[in-house]
Amino acid sequence: MVKLSGKFRHLVKSIVPPVLEQSIKNLVTYLNLRKERFEYIPEGWNYRRKSTDRNMRSVYESILQYRISQWPYFVNTFKSKGPFGKDPVDHNTVMTFAYALMIASRGKTKIKMLDWGGALGHYYLLSRSILPDVEIKYVCKELSFLCEHGRKLLPDVEFYDNDNYLNYTYDFSLFSGSLQYVEDWKKVFSDVRKATDGYIFVTILPVVMNSSSFVVLERGYSGEFLEWIFNKQEFLRYAQEIGLDLVQEFLISYKVYAHRAQEPFDYRGFLFRTKSI
Repeated sequence: MVKLSGKFRHLVKSIVPPVLEQSIKNLVTYLNLRKERFEYIPEGWNYRRKSTDRNMRSVYESILQYRISQWPYFVNTFKSKGPFGKDPVDHNTVMTFAYALMIASRGKTKIKMLDWGGALGHYYLLSRSILPDVEIKYVCKELSFLCEHGRKLLPDVEFYDNDNYLNYTYDFSLFSGSLQYVEDWKKVFSDVRKATDGYIFVTILPVVMNSSSFVVLERGYSGEFLEWIFNKQEFLRYAQEIGLDLVQEFLISYKVYAHRAQEPFDYRGFLFRTKSI
């Protein structure tokens, strides 16, 4: 990694004009490209990543180890009277979810809930702490290696690594930071809509206001993977097409910059109601 020291930056400012100074900064950014967390990918999902299957196994193992390491923190957080999360964004994420869950459960003594991409099922613990008097039948759709460990931690939760989760009808379905990682997200979103008679909450969704939807490469968990950055209006139009009415929009995070992207994105939440209710 190339890094400008303080002395070198001072030297640059003293001997080169501003235009050349900016060129040097751009060169340093280019040389540091592999360190950027998000990078715009013009080829979209046709981009052929350099990561191998072995590297992806390493990514999965890193995800699993991270989730397991965070599990005691999740459990203690839901038992305490302190703030939810480690920062305002975490807290905002939890509180907006609580709002959506309470709307979806109004007047009910029990609900059936789907968490699509719910990792080890930590939203189940959160849901029970928010609605202690409501019976929650909780279903989590995830990758097989996460389902395996989730079943050990939460035996009351139904984990599925296949499409059998679509055999049920849900009062409340959740996508939390998961829909953007699916290439054919419209099919998944439509399938969950058909299985939901109530509310769908899509949160921690990266959106832009002006550019068309595009794809970025995200680096993390010892690897890299592709994800969508959605144009907000495109996403909302499709939601309407499949029979969803927008109830409330939430701002989850600050602006995030992806290298070479047309514009920065932020993370938002969208609570929808199915038109059958």
